[in-house]
Amino acid sequence: MINPGNGSQWGIKPSGTDLTLEIHSIIDNANDFVIVCGYNFSPYTHPSSIIPRLVAKRSNGAAVLIIMPPNMWGFGNRNHTLNIQHLVNNGIGVILNSKNHSKWLVSDYGYYYGSLNYTPASMHTKIEVVSICDVLRQVSPPWWMTQTKLELLQFAYNEVSNFNRLTTTLNLGIINSNALNTLGIVIGLILRFNPEIGKIRTTLLNYENARINLSMIVDKYFSYISFEELEQIWKHINRSIYILDKLAAKGNEILLKNDLKMPIKRDTIQYNRLHDQFIEQINKMILTLSEEKKKQLQEGNILNNIKIEEILKINLDNNNDF
Repeated sequence: MINPGNGSQWGIKPSGTDLTLEIHSIIDNANDFVIVCGYNFSPYTHPSSIIPRLVAKRSNGAAVLIIMPPNMWGFGNRNHTLNIQHLVNNGIGVILNSKNHSKWLVSDYGYYYGSLNYTPASMHTKIEVVSICDVLRQVSPPWWMTQTKLELLQFAYNEVSNFNRLTTTLNLGIINSNALNTLGIVIGLILRFNPEIGKIRTTLLNYENARINLSMIVDKYFSYISFEELEQIWKHINRSIYILDKLAAKGNEILLKNDLKMPIKRDTIQYNRLHDQFIEQINKMILTLSEEKKKQLQEGNILNNIKIEEILKINLDNNNDF
């Protein structure tokens, strides 16, 4: 890695180079705020997890926000669900964003961005690309450090502002209606082989879009219903995407065999069986969401995010001359 000795370092992190302390120090040395944007996190019970440090900062009065997708790529990741609930229960502002795949961290002490996830394997064992700065409090940090900090803060401010605006303008009825509409759209994206192979190609083109649309249903419900109700939706989503992943794998296998002039009849039967299971699961979800629910706002999370929005606005205003 490149280290010019000015409080920053960047480049390729080789396997075996441990950046755990550097990541932790950006959190531990923060005074006013910590913003984390990430994709994969260790369980909060793990010794190297950043989550206890975030909770400690929140307990000491700092504003803490974390932006993450509701699920990992593998889906059904119970540790991730427990992390989210633990964060909210301990006063951490949480925004679920299924489109987020970025990894970065910023506080009034420093910042990190790169490919590194907040797991021991990523911080120590895996090869990653990283950029780290820990001198934001010095009198005149290089202009590019300040600009990087401001870009990260502006993104976080936009995310939390949008979250707070939607929370105050939408209601559970609108969220339900939007979710049902999304499920209808997803059904139209995943096609059955009967017997035009082009429908499998179309399905594979639509695959990631369908996956993200399903995940975003959890994003939208997050601040409107209790965790108990949310987990029921989570289970339906997880099951649907699990089947969808298997269907996509089978579809790719069919296309490969077809290109090689190999028999595909048995594979297409399996593909259609997975398709029917997927549609059945989506229809179960439609039935569940059609049932009337009592609105149970997670008010603590909403209030946390309102406070964070105010603090981010102050920090952006104080640095707008750079």
